[in-house]
Amino acid sequence: MSTTTELSLSRLREEFAGKVILPGNRDYGGARETGPAGLVRACKRLVHLSISKPKETTMPSIPRHPIATKALAPAALAAMFAAAPAWAGTEAFTDRLVFTDDVSMTLTQELEGLDSHEVDIDNASHLWIAEFTIEPGTVFPWHTHPAVVVMGVTEGDFVFVLAEDCVRRAYTSGEALVDPGDRIHTAYNPSDTSETVIVAAYLGAPADGDLTLPVTADEAGEFDAQCDLETPGEHTR
Repeated sequence: MSTTTELSLSRLREEFAGKVILPGNRDYGGARETGPAGLVRACKRLVHLSISKPKETTMPSIPRHPIATKALAPAALAAMFAAAPAWAGTEAFTDRLVFTDDVSMTLTQELEGLDSHEVDIDNASHLWIAEFTIEPGTVFPWHTHPAVVVMGVTEGDFVFVLAEDCVRRAYTSGEALVDPGDRIHTAYNPSDTSETVIVAAYLGAPADGDLTLPVTADEAGEFDAQCDLETPGEHTR
C-alpha cells in the first residue's frame, strides 16, 4: 500500500473554475482570488490522501504560446518578411539571451566550388532562437546578418543561394545548414504546395538593432540578374 498525493492544473480548473488565477497571469477561471493565501487554499483543497495501489500519472500538457514577433524582431526583419510574398510568420522562442561568460568562436565553412570561409566571433554577445514558417513559393530579398545563423529544416524543403556563386543549395527536412551572416544571400521555398519550417539560432547577435540587413536596390537588381532570380523588394537594374 502507498500514500498518493495528487495535484494537477486540470483539477485546479475543475475545482476552482471562476475563483483562482495562478501566478504568471494565466487565467484558469474568470473571477479572481489572488495572492499567496488564495493559492494555498486552492492547493489544500486539491491535496488528498488515499490508500491505493501506485498508479502512473502524467503532467498535463500546457500549450506554448508564441512571443509576439513585433516585440522581438527588429523593424528591418519585419519589413523584409513583409516584402516576401505569402510569408506565413515567425514564432520567437526567446528574447535575445545574453552570454554571461566570455564566449568567442571561429566558424569555418567549406562549400563545394568556393574557397574556405572563416567568421571570427570575438564576443558571442547574445543568442536569439526563432522558428520561421515559409509559405509555398516564398522568395526572400537579398540580405546579410550581424550574426552567425545555425538553421535546421524541420519541415519541407529549403533552397539557400549565395550571391557570389548563385548555386542553389537544397536542404530538406532533417538537414541543417549554417548561414555565416556576412555573405550576401537569399533563400526560398521551392514547393508550390507545401510549407517549409526552419528553426534558427542567431549566435553573436547584437544586444539590440536589426538582425537582417537588406542590400541596396542597386545590389538587389544586380544579384537578381546575375543569379537569374526574381526576389521581392525595391530593385534597380
